Formats: sequence, C-alpha cells, structure tokens
Amino acid sequence: MISIREQVVQTLAYVTHLDVYFVHPPVEVDVTIPLLVLNEVENSDHFYRMNGLEITNIGYEVSIYCSNPMHIIEYLPLIDEAMKQELGL
Repeated sequence: MISIREQVVQTLAYVTHLDVYFVHPPVEVDVTIPLLVLNEVENSDHFYRMNGLEITNIGYEVSIYCSNPMHIIEYLPLIDEAMKQELGL
C-alpha cells in the first residue's frame, strides 16, 4: 500500500509556509501559531483494481490554529488549491 500522508504534509507546508502536524502537535514541544493539523477522517478501500492497483478513498480534515481569524481566510484557498491541484485530488 502506498501512503500519501507524507506528501500531503509536505505539500501543505510548502504552500502555506506553516508547520503541519498529523493528528496533533507534539505534546512536549513549543509550537508557533498559526499552524495546521491534518487528520485522516476516512479511509475506505474499493474491491476492484485499476491497472493492477487497488483504489482507496482517503478523506482528510485540515484544522487551522491561529490567533487572528484573518489567517483562516488567507490560508483556506491555498489549502484547497493544494489538495485539488498539487496532489491531484
């Protein structure tokens, strides 16, 4: 099975220039906001194969932690575009 988690984290970090964590930031580390937290909310396999590859639908939730609500408006289009274009999702 191929994991795209690392690619999603790297892409979001690249387009937003923010720290991106999977599930939650490390507990014993100081973090700087704004930051993103990526959480896998869906993972369902299909029982057919396309060109010899099994197909899986994966759903992610991206949370933006910030002290300025304007950051949400700033980062949302970058995240949406990256998930649609950069990752081919």
